[in-house]
Amino acid sequence: MRTNLEITEHRWGSRVTLEAPAWLRTAQGSPLDVVLGNASLSGAYVRTALRAPLMSCVLIRVVGGTSDWLDACVVRHDAHGMGVEWIEPGVRSVSALLALRHGAQLPVVFPSTALHLETAEALA
Repeated sequence: MRTNLEITEHRWGSRVTLEAPAWLRTAQGSPLDVVLGNASLSGAYVRTALRAPLMSCVLIRVVGGTSDWLDACVVRHDAHGMGVEWIEPGVRSVSALLALRHGAQLPVVFPSTALHLETAEALA
């Protein structure tokens, strides 16, 4: 049986240029220094020499940004890095990541998610 690893891109939201230093962790080792070139609500581009296998899981954390490690799946490679898709990202974690585009200190809350966040906080 052959596996088809051709991946169709399904981006949510606009791609935001970040150029942020980050750490990337694979199942095999310690965090590696990488650069998070850009990100969207559905994934990111990571500049690194690492060639993690397609469909493998990695963790990404921005240095000095959001304190959460974001789970991602490697979906493509090119000469300078790899594309990843977030695996069930938390709204606040990805919002904080995308807020880095302008050096913001507070997470951005998207209008469509504000009601869900307030409801979840009220129930906690």
